[in-house]
Amino acid sequence: MEMSSEFSKINDHLFISGTQAVTEQNLKSHGITAVINISLTSPPLPFADLDYTRISVDDSTMVDITPHFDPVADKINEIKKKGGKTLVHCLCGASRSATLCLVYLMKYQNMKLKSACHFLKKCRPAVRPNNGFFSQLIEYEKKCFGKNTVRMVEVPGMGIDLMVPDIFLKEYNSFAW
Repeated sequence: MEMSSEFSKINDHLFISGTQAVTEQNLKSHGITAVINISLTSPPLPFADLDYTRISVDDSTMVDITPHFDPVADKINEIKKKGGKTLVHCLCGASRSATLCLVYLMKYQNMKLKSACHFLKKCRPAVRPNNGFFSQLIEYEKKCFGKNTVRMVEVPGMGIDLMVPDIFLKEYNSFAW
């Protein structure tokens, strides 16, 4: 089964996925009680008793996703306190949903951004917030912890035209430009 059609478990109450995975069977089998959809599309959800939140945001480096950081992290935490389980999804489960899950991990699990990224990538290898979202995550980490564990750096040979998070520099260096 390919990653886009699966839920990836982050912890006992938080899951991440792409839209294709959002099926009645998957929701029921994982005991999901709340869904946060951060995309421009909305899959049909058959449950009347499902706590459903839709945030219409494009996966673009130009989008300011920060207004959703604290409200989504707080909602995930509230669902957890009630004994529920939350699925956060976007189209592929790689950028928008990952960004919001990283915020939750920083705010409520007290994880620094670098540790949260490595942890989330172990749960879901496809995780890769776009560079604009990553810059916003870096600012959020500084706000939360007073310092940064990740910084934006130039890709060698590309100059300032391509700035990427330093933790992903190795991946970019392996591309054939």
